[in-house]
Amino acid sequence: MQRHIILIGGPHGVGKTTVTDALSIRLKSIFESVATYDPGELFWNYHINHTILHNHAIENMIKDSLVGTSQFITLVNWHYAVWTPHGYIPQIPWELWEYIAGSTVINRLELIHLTAPPEMIFERRKHDRIKNIKRRKLNLAAIETEIKQSDLLYNKHLNTAQAVRPGVRGYSVTNTSSDRTAEELATFLT
Repeated sequence: MQRHIILIGGPHGVGKTTVTDALSIRLKSIFESVATYDPGELFWNYHINHTILHNHAIENMIKDSLVGTSQFITLVNWHYAVWTPHGYIPQIPWELWEYIAGSTVINRLELIHLTAPPEMIFERRKHDRIKNIKRRKLNLAAIETEIKQSDLLYNKHLNTAQAVRPGVRGYSVTNTSSDRTAEELATFLT
């Protein structure tokens, strides 16, 4: 079975979930088997509920879910850079990312990097905070730093994947309209 993994990543508040959902609708009109997957939600569900206390167990679940997917296309809501008190790190350790990227059961791997103007991300985060959906840093300097770190770690993800798997494509897009961005990505992917 053909398996196509598409990571859609970027800073918190850039619109990954909205774009992923809109892209999923577009791709489902072309392909029968399209799924979305959000490792961040998996992490929080297990970590908050204290079902699994160790990050490495959740990280391995993420790896196993991506490599074991039975979907033709899996759109993955990804964070290239995750803030910790010790600095920004990848969503999963590099050795697990290399394993995913090099897996022979994945036929195509594509990395999408979403970005947006810092002021737009700020407004989205403010909206999420008002609705009590998510609590993210609400200051432009922190957002600008996260954008830079996301750019750096996106490039490291892409370079690492291309080193173990020829043909991995990357694509960066500025998300100022989720519908337009989803349409642009659908065109790129098909």
